[in-house]
Amino acid sequence: MAVYEQTYRRYDGPLTPQATRFFVLPRYSLREVFSSKFFLAFFVLCFLPSIVAMAIVWVLHNSTFLAFAQMVFQGNTPEIEIGATFCHALVLCQGILALFLTILVAPALVSKDLANNALPLYLSRPFSRWEYVGGKTSILIFLLSTITWIPILAVLTLKAFLADGWLAENGHLIVSVFLGSSIWIAVLCLTGLAVSATLRWKPMARVALFALFFLTWGVAGFVNQLFDRFLDRPWGNLFSPMANIRTIWHSLFEIPTGEAIPTWSAWVALLVFAALALALLSRKLRAYEVVS
Repeated sequence: MAVYEQTYRRYDGPLTPQATRFFVLPRYSLREVFSSKFFLAFFVLCFLPSIVAMAIVWVLHNSTFLAFAQMVFQGNTPEIEIGATFCHALVLCQGILALFLTILVAPALVSKDLANNALPLYLSRPFSRWEYVGGKTSILIFLLSTITWIPILAVLTLKAFLADGWLAENGHLIVSVFLGSSIWIAVLCLTGLAVSATLRWKPMARVALFALFFLTWGVAGFVNQLFDRFLDRPWGNLFSPMANIRTIWHSLFEIPTGEAIPTWSAWVALLVFAALALALLSRKLRAYEVVS
């Protein structure tokens, strides 16, 4: 058939269900993220703490290694208890790695669409603004979950398999690991997307994310030192998301912290921080009409 005889025909193929339409974004974005060899190497490195923890759990239940350790240390083998302190240390390590992963990935998620005026193309289709945000957020949720609570729960599952009765006594640690990691993931996702939507230059966005978490931590310490004589608690920690999440983690794992801000104040500070990031993201991601 000649080209001029071709007429417009409506697409009659299958349509993507409305509920899962936002998965189109992570399908192609993840392919682009993993195309970087540097990111792939760092992503694999993020599993190192959990692999070491899993090896420790296995060694503690291996009679041959225990006998060898007693011979080497002459009976003074170090005691390692797989409990709240162990899980808290593991969540802390994976949480820091999750922060650096967010700094690597998040700045490119929204900034490229805004810089190239691609957002109106998305929103001109049956694709809402919040579906767009959900698709971009699901990328970070998948990556951060893969290196935080999922491998930690694998460690705890191995411990429960090797030690009879351990799960009945320490089942609350599973809830603490999942809840503590989920809170941190939510903060990282909202912050990463808000910074990506505000600063369209990736290097500047990465510097801003780094400063937002680590500089505020330093500011919190400075405020605590400056007003140490006037404050009964280190209230300067309210300015630092990292200090607030550590307070919440200590509360979830029931680890004493000495002088610290109340847990409820850390929750409020993180909620305010997340609400500001969500408001900034909502303001930056707006459709507009081009009139010629």
